[in-house]
Amino acid sequence: MMSLSIFLCISVAINGLLIWYIRGLIRQLLAFSENVADLERHLDEFDTHLGGVHDLEMFYGDETLEGLIQHSKFIVLKVKEFQAMFSIEYGDSKDEEKGDYADGSS
Repeated sequence: MMSLSIFLCISVAINGLLIWYIRGLIRQLLAFSENVADLERHLDEFDTHLGGVHDLEMFYGDETLEGLIQHSKFIVLKVKEFQAMFSIEYGDSKDEEKGDYADGSS
């Protein structure tokens, strides 16, 4: 009976440590997911800004800027794919976030 209570105490202690460790990992994953979302938003804003510069009369049709625009769109796409792998979103919060930044404000 004594060994059973010792095993129970050890099990409770190990489970407590595992819960503490998993909570820490979840916090890190959430912070990482938020950082990737911010990066995606900044890159999207950069792409929009670059497109605006390209459309200026002075730079319209410039091949270098066109290449930069294509490259920035590719990077934004890759970041979105990366974010989708690690995203922890509940409900429609992602759609609400996109609505907040649709006008370009932070």
